[in-house]
Amino acid sequence: MHVVLDDFADIYRKIKDAALEGEVTVLLCVAPEADGLAAAQIFMETLKRDAIRFTLWPVASFSDFDRARDHMRTMPEKYRSVVMLNAGGSSDVVDDFEADDGKANAGTTFYIIDSHRPLNLANVYRDRGVYVFVDPETRDSFPRPDEVFSGGESDDDNDDGAGDPESDSPAKRRREGEDEDAPQAVARRARRAERDRRQREYYGSSYYGISAAFLVWKLAHDLGLHKDGSLVWLASVGITDQLLNDRIDPTTYLQLCQELVSAVNSLASDTGSINMHSKLQVKCEDDFPFMLLRHWSLMEAMTHSRYVATRLGVWRQKGQERLCNLFAKMGYSLEDCRQSWTSMQVSNRRDLSKQLDVYAGAFGLDNVTFPSFVVHILRFSYTSADVVYAVNGLLARTDPLRAGEDTSSIFFDALDGLSPTPQPRTTELLQRGIELAIRQHGAILRTIDGLLDGKRALRKTKYFRYALLSDLEDQALFRHPITLHRLGLFLVDAFRFGPDTRKKTMPLLLAALNPETDNYLVTGLWSNPRRDGGTVRNHFAMHFMTAIEQINARVVFTTFDSCVLEIKQGDMMRLVGALETHLSLAPP
Repeated sequence: MHVVLDDFADIYRKIKDAALEGEVTVLLCVAPEADGLAAAQIFMETLKRDAIRFTLWPVASFSDFDRARDHMRTMPEKYRSVVMLNAGGSSDVVDDFEADDGKANAGTTFYIIDSHRPLNLANVYRDRGVYVFVDPETRDSFPRPDEVFSGGESDDDNDDGAGDPESDSPAKRRREGEDEDAPQAVARRARRAERDRRQREYYGSSYYGISAAFLVWKLAHDLGLHKDGSLVWLASVGITDQLLNDRIDPTTYLQLCQELVSAVNSLASDTGSINMHSKLQVKCEDDFPFMLLRHWSLMEAMTHSRYVATRLGVWRQKGQERLCNLFAKMGYSLEDCRQSWTSMQVSNRRDLSKQLDVYAGAFGLDNVTFPSFVVHILRFSYTSADVVYAVNGLLARTDPLRAGEDTSSIFFDALDGLSPTPQPRTTELLQRGIELAIRQHGAILRTIDGLLDGKRALRKTKYFRYALLSDLEDQALFRHPITLHRLGLFLVDAFRFGPDTRKKTMPLLLAALNPETDNYLVTGLWSNPRRDGGTVRNHFAMHFMTAIEQINARVVFTTFDSCVLEIKQGDMMRLVGALETHLSLAPP
């Protein structure tokens, strides 16, 4: 059953009513990404306020559902509510958690807040046991049940074979003497074909809905936590994560941001409310699309910014010269631009926005600020984007685990980096995440330089570009989906906005080899010709499934993104060939 914003609070009360005093009744399943973790922090604050005990369970992929289900089987009477944050929406969650004896689901209700789209219609239209929280736009995109389901009835009023896989087969109809050209049979086939077409249309591409953190903040706001500025801050991290990863377009971001700005202004006008209720002091402030500017130099922040790097081509000498020319026109010395941001001349920092407004447009940099939020934690200042880079840097760690760590340590470090309660460990984790993010983005620029200048092969078919990464200096870093996806976003924008306008945009397939497992991690990004910053749906989801079935490949979906998978090295080029064949047959 799907639930719109106005009904969020009523459904949450079901979780509260099902809670037993002193018992752990909620299993909180959270995907390891900045938006999901921010949503988890807000949801945990809500549960704590109501004294509802919970267990936090990281779920990076569908295989983690099996472990969560096995955990539930050991205590089938314990969990009354399973809350899924940026997980569970794209599959039939009841089926995912169903044990052989059915006990894992007995008395359990699932609550799904997931930005992945499309949502599985089994969750959306199940009449009990599942609630899917959605925004109005997502609700309006659902096909009607009669458009995609037969409703448990045959398409022929006289045919009682519903549920029988052979009930509508040509062989059975011939045995029963039914004329396949009879109007009744023709109408039945037409209805079935229309349902199949509508399902293909609905499930044919992947995209993202509203940030999970934003939706959970709306829930918390309606439940009376509207005076807690730290929750507004966490919601801002969620929508910024989506913006930086091209999961929402700038227009949608601005709309959501305005709601958060109004909330911050309301806090500021409510005398004493910030000090009394907020654990973090949040300010609305314009930010630059320059990576980690407050924690780096202006030169490095602009060089490693996807917005600047792809428009100027900074991995080439010519692009570096263009960036230096921009600084010269602004009257900024290279020496000052290479200083850390806090060590730059105060006047240059103060006037940066004005100078960019005057000169950056001539270099193709038209949007040099965007509304954002800032918090101060101890002696550090962070924008929402800073924290997204830091948290994703922590999550994308591929270095060996330290003594006493396991794979879940990465998840909980990133979660603690988003703690709404300022403490030394928070800044320690964020600073470590910033260092990791800087290292990861340095590897991205080095790899782009090699791929676009021909040192390594960025190959091209008639329908898409692709690259197989196997012997890079930074190979280990690209074993993680976050870093590989960032590389893909840089490459797509290099063709979309780059100085060489002769090269057209095309879908992009990236694969990074992990020699330890003999698997390629594969991600697909669809071509985006829009120069207004708009997003497009990713059709690789459908093409991957068709190609995998065609070649009978051995694959694992390692995230909840259907455009990311792992495949055996021996099947990689077969996948490329199958995709090329399938795309050649696909409608334009």
